Formats: sequence, C-alpha cells, structure tokens
Amino acid sequence: MTVPEMLVAGQNARLHSDVVHIRTKPENVQGAFKVAIVALGNKELCWVDPGDGTPPHISADDMSLSVNLGKLDKGVQLQVLVYSNADRPSLSSLGSLRVELGGFEVSFGHEGLTVGCLVVADLYCRDGAWKIRAQNQGVVEGFGEYLRRQGLDIKLRGRPPQSEASASVAPRSAKADWTGSGCQISPRHVLTNAHVVSGASRIVVSNFAGRTTATAVVVDEMNDIAIVRLDEAYGERGAVFRTGGVMLGEEAVTLGYPLHGVLGSAPQFTSGSVSNLLGPDDDARVLQITAPIQPGSSGCPVFDGAGNVIGIATATLMQAQNVNFAVRASLATALMEATGIEVARREKSPSIEMAVLVKENSGLVWRMECFR
Repeated sequence: MTVPEMLVAGQNARLHSDVVHIRTKPENVQGAFKVAIVALGNKELCWVDPGDGTPPHISADDMSLSVNLGKLDKGVQLQVLVYSNADRPSLSSLGSLRVELGGFEVSFGHEGLTVGCLVVADLYCRDGAWKIRAQNQGVVEGFGEYLRRQGLDIKLRGRPPQSEASASVAPRSAKADWTGSGCQISPRHVLTNAHVVSGASRIVVSNFAGRTTATAVVVDEMNDIAIVRLDEAYGERGAVFRTGGVMLGEEAVTLGYPLHGVLGSAPQFTSGSVSNLLGPDDDARVLQITAPIQPGSSGCPVFDGAGNVIGIATATLMQAQNVNFAVRASLATALMEATGIEVARREKSPSIEMAVLVKENSGLVWRMECFR
C-alpha cells in the first residue's frame, strides 16, 4: 500500500489522478461529523451533503467522498471541508483527524479541532493540471456560517440553530471598523500595537482556537505596543521571545491577518530578512524588515528562522517598495515584565523548516476586530 505524502497548511502539490478519493480518519469514530465539498462561486455545485442528493460525478457517505475532477469545469475551485453534525458545533470530540486526499494527507491535532467547520484543502486547476493546496481554516460557528460567508443561502437539514454561546461575542454581520493582528503571550493575554486598539470601544479576537472579546489593559503609545486581556483563556503557552540582539540580514517571518475579508480567514505567512537595525531617523526602537506588511498585519509577531519572536510589525513605508518596520521584541518583553506576565525566552538557535515554523506558531496569532 502506498503511504500518502504529508502536506502542511499552505503547501501545494500536483494531483496524480483526476479521480480523487477523500477519506477521513478520526481518532474517535463516534464523533458526529460530515465531510463536504464546496465549489467557490458556483451555486450549481455549491455543496455536497451525504444523503441529501449529490451530483453524478461525486459519491459520498458521512466519512468519505470521491470526486471526478475531469468532469468539472477547469475554472472551478473546490474546497474540502469537515464539519460538526452534532448539537454542539465543535469537532473536538474527534480527538484528532487525518484526511487523505488523492495520495496526500493533511492531519489536525485536538487543538485544531475546536471549531465547528474546518477547511482541509483546496482543489484547483492550474496550467491544465489539477492541484491540491493544504488548508487549515477554521470557522468556529460551523458549516452554516461558512456557507453564509460564501454567499450561499442553503438550509441545512437536521442542523440545530446556532447556540447562544457561539453568537454572544459579536454578530458576524457586524463589520469591524478596523482590524489588526496580535501575538498570544499567555493563555489570557495578547500583544499587539497601540494604534490597533486605541480608540476602540469593543475588541473581538479570533483564531482557530475560538472567538472572544478582549480589553486593552496596557497601552504604550510611545513605543506602539499594547497588551489586551482575553475574556476567556486559550491554550497553555504564549510565544517564545529571542534573547540577545538581532543581526542584520537574518531571517524575518511574519504571521498575521492582513486584508481581512480579501485574503481569507487563515493567518497569512510572509518571509524576508532584517534589512536595517534602525528605523527612520535612526530610531533604535524599531527594525526594518523586508517581510511584506499589509493593512491588518499591524501587531503581528515577527519571528526569526527558529520561531522566536524578534519584533512586532508596526508600519510600512508607502512611498517605497517593501520597506517595513517592527518594534523590537525587547520593548515588548519589558512591558510584559512590568505587567507581571512571565516571558518565555530562548537563545538564538538554528533555523527550522519554514512549514514547521508556521505550523507551530499559527495558533498563537489572533485577528483583532475593533469597533468604535
């Protein structure tokens, strides 16, 4: 038997056949869930719900699907999803999950299943060949909310209404006045920019782990850093900060939520290098980096090649190409210590594989939605 090739979120590969068998392998097979396919922008093939009628080129049951891509228009993009079909909209009862797709495999640990709907992979055609792109995009509220975001007005048979708990934070229809990103530094605290939270009367934060409200507790406008406290605790750890100085030319990697509503719901990864150890007018508080920063990236962590935080993205120079700035991590750790938050530190260490860095740290990055 051929062993499937492992893919991590964001990784692309060419499919070996137009006929793709999709098999789900949960740790707990008693967990209530379904696997589905959604064709983005195509309401004629908008979704597949086993037992509810499927197109002739797709066969399905609760735990698997098979699709013949050769029968589809090459301009369509499919998304493969797993969603909870239980009263409580969460996949956490599965324990862990492996999904095989046409000779490839994408896996998710328990921490990645605290959502009601999980986008596993994209299937798309490029240069005449069908390809797969591994995903890890979660929708806390479930499959119905995912469909609503795609503009698909579909009534789900047998699905319970959205629970009050999942709707209590903020209605998804309420559009934030502005957005940013943040870096988790403890189970109850997130580090971001002062300019992200200044002027906000309400802050909602979200990532794969969940969605909750937050309150700014310390705002340092001079250094453009702030700490917000989450109304609920998430995870067991915060980001690890680098000890010692930063070197000119070393790797600089960002993980954040730029261009909210345009680039999707998952954190975005960019890479570059430290291009200057000083900011504008020789400002020693900031670093200059070539990792691109877009609106919404503000407040996201900047990692070195080993996954240690060396800065917090703060600004980009609009009049120049790829000139971006990050507040030095030492200023953030000083603020954390002054606030009584324990700082996890690690010395400079060898770089790790970029896909591993992204996978290990994506759960520490939060989207910040701010309302006036």
